[in-house]
Amino acid sequence: LIVLAPESSYSVTSALPPNQNVSSGVLSYREWKNSKINDAQMKIKSIKDKLGTDPNTQIKSTGTEAGLSKELEREILTLSLTQDLTISDYFVGYLTRQTSLDAAIKDVAIKLTPDEVAELMAAYAENFFQVKPQALKPNSATDLSQ
Repeated sequence: LIVLAPESSYSVTSALPPNQNVSSGVLSYREWKNSKINDAQMKIKSIKDKLGTDPNTQIKSTGTEAGLSKELEREILTLSLTQDLTISDYFVGYLTRQTSLDAAIKDVAIKLTPDEVAELMAAYAENFFQVKPQALKPNSATDLSQ
């Protein structure tokens, strides 16, 4: 389980299409993860733009530049962690924070892909039964064709 800063502290944009239309306001796992990735990428781009060579955006103070460089390193790490978010992180870090958890779970249940359902079941088995399903090794949950 990866623990990140509060939701408002980072953001992400994604090239991947969302699972389904979000009429209920509750994001699917892929939509949530893609959103986090997109936010992190946008923050990185913004910092890189500030550190860029364009005279209109270039930082003149070396102290500010050093601060931005550290911030860039942190955001790159955040992006890396965000890309590793699992469906378990989604349930713990996003879904459980919804005002009506029961309604949110019902809404999300119809949005989950077969791969996401398999990943969720594997995480449940691993976390609650201390059993690691043989067919689902780390990072294989997205490739269940085996």
